[in-house]
Amino acid sequence: MSSSSITFSTGHGVPGFSGVMSAIVALAGSLRRAQAAAAEFERLNALSDRALARDGLSRTDIARVVMERHFG
Repeated sequence: MSSSSITFSTGHGVPGFSGVMSAIVALAGSLRRAQAAAAEFERLNALSDRALARDGLSRTDIARVVMERHFG
């Protein structure tokens, strides 16, 4: 998976532009965290119960652990 970035001007002289850009940047960060959480959930869910137990987890722990790791 590759990553790219886009640079925007600061929007001096355009009322509200920096607030809109801040919201877009925050949304992009939230989407990245959600994608990472979904990928980890799928990875853990694909493990056997025995493999989860080796890591000190049960199947019922997966959602809680993923949410704590990615969303505090």
